[in-house]
Amino acid sequence: MQMQFEKNSIRCLRSVLCETKDHEETYELRLEDGMADIGEIIGCWGQVVVRGKEWRPGGISTNGGIIAWVLYKPEEGEQLCCASAWIPYQFKCDFDENERDGGIVVQPLLSSLDARMISSRKIMLCGDISVLCQAMVDSEITCFSPGAIADDIMLLQETFEPLLPKEMNEKAFMLDDAVTFPTSAEKIDKVVYYQLSPSVTDYKVMGDKIIFRGQSRLHVLYMDTDGQVHTWDEEFPFSQFAELGREYTDGSCANIIMAVTSAALEREENGYRLRAGLTGQFVIYDHEKITVVKDAYSPNRSVSVHTEDLVIPAVLDVQQRFVSGDCRIGDEYVDVVDSVLYPVHPRAYKDGESTTIAHSGVFRALCRSLDGELGFQSVQFNTEESVASDMTAKPMVTVSSATVPQGMTSGSAFVLSSELESKSLWIANKPINMVTELDVGDHTESLDERPGVVLRRAAGDTLWEIAKEYGSTVALIMDANQLQGEPDVDRMLLIPIL
Repeated sequence: MQMQFEKNSIRCLRSVLCETKDHEETYELRLEDGMADIGEIIGCWGQVVVRGKEWRPGGISTNGGIIAWVLYKPEEGEQLCCASAWIPYQFKCDFDENERDGGIVVQPLLSSLDARMISSRKIMLCGDISVLCQAMVDSEITCFSPGAIADDIMLLQETFEPLLPKEMNEKAFMLDDAVTFPTSAEKIDKVVYYQLSPSVTDYKVMGDKIIFRGQSRLHVLYMDTDGQVHTWDEEFPFSQFAELGREYTDGSCANIIMAVTSAALEREENGYRLRAGLTGQFVIYDHEKITVVKDAYSPNRSVSVHTEDLVIPAVLDVQQRFVSGDCRIGDEYVDVVDSVLYPVHPRAYKDGESTTIAHSGVFRALCRSLDGELGFQSVQFNTEESVASDMTAKPMVTVSSATVPQGMTSGSAFVLSSELESKSLWIANKPINMVTELDVGDHTESLDERPGVVLRRAAGDTLWEIAKEYGSTVALIMDANQLQGEPDVDRMLLIPIL
C-alpha cells in the first residue's frame, strides 16, 4: 500500500545572477568655447551615477554615467583650469533564464579614470567601472509532510529554520542640503570635483516596514581666487523607511546596497547646495520553519521510504569586516593636497579548507613637489585575507564604505592609508533529504508476550536506529530505561520488542 505525503510550498527568492562585471568606457572631451587651451593635464576624477535598470528575457541591463572632471594647466597663464564631461555607459548581463520579471540590484564602482591630451582642445577620457550585478526571481520550494499516518508507523522528523531571501525592493530619495564651507573658504572661485559616498549605518525590519539610516559623505576639491586648491568634507545624514510586501519576524535581516542616481553641487547666491538622488536597494531575509520526515519504519510491518532532496538557498553566515589599505607616494612629492580611494569589488576564491577574499583599489592623490608644482599620483593597492567558511557556501562580498585616506610620513616617503568596510553573505544551496511517500506492507502477527533484549549502546548508535533495528519504538526504550534523552555510550539498555 502506498502512503502519499502532502505537498507544501515555501515561497522565497531564487538567485539567477550574482557576479561582478568590469566595464570600460571612452569619451572624447572637447573644451567649450572661451576655455583656455590645454598645456598640461594635472589630474582627473569621477563620480559614477546609476540612471536605470531593466529586466529583459535572458538577462538584465543597466545604464548611467561617469561625471568626470579634469584639472589642467593652460598653455598661457598660471591660473589652473577645470573641464568636466558626462561619460555615458550601458551594459548587459546575461543568464540562462527566461523569467519575464524579477528584482535587480546593481552597485557600480569607479575603479580607474585616465585623461590623455589629444590636442590643445581635446582630451581622451577612459573610465573603468566594476559593477556588482544581482538578479533574483520569485520561486517556490516544495516540501512534503506526512498528513494522516497509521499509529504503528514511526516517523523520524527534523525541523530546520534556514534564513531565506524573501523580498527584493528599493527606496529612492533625494538630498537637498546647503554645503557649509568654512568661513576661510569664502573666496571660492570654482569647484574642481566632488565625490558623494553614501553608506548605511544601521537598519531595522519592523513587521511590514524597513527603516534604515546612514550618511552621505561629500568630498570636495575647490580652488580659491588666488589659484590655491583646498579640500572640504561634510556628512549629510539620512533616515528612510519603506513598506514591505508582508510581515516579517524579529529574526529577519536585510542586505542594503546604496547607489547614487544623480549628483549636482550647485552655486547659489549664498554659497553652494548639494542636490543628489540616492537609492537604497535591499533584499529581506527571514527564517522559515521547515519540518521534514527523514526516515520511517513500523515494528509490525515492512515500510519502504521514497526520498527526494529539498534544495534550499540558505544564508549560512553574515560577516562584516574592516580591511586596511595603504600606498606610498613618490619621493619627488613633499605634500599631499588631496586624496581619494576608488575601491574595487572584492573577489573571493576557494583556497583549500578556507576562502580567500582579495581586496583592491586605487589611491588617487594630488601632490605638491618641493618647488610648489602640483602633480598627480595613481597607486593601486592589493590585500588578501583568509576566511574560514563552509566549503559549499559562496560569498557575495560588497564594499559598504571607505574612509577618507589619511597621510603620514614614513622616513622620506609619504604614505596614504584608508579603511574599507565590507559585508559578506555566505549563501549555499543546501540539500536536505526528505521522505515523500511510503510503501507499507501488511500487518504481521504480534507475539502474545513481548520479549526484550539487553545490549550495550555503541558509539554513534541513536535510539531511533536501535528501535528500528530491533522492532521497538523510541518511546518504549526511553520508558523501559527511564531515559530523558540519548543515553551515554556503553550504557546497558533493555530493548522491548513488539
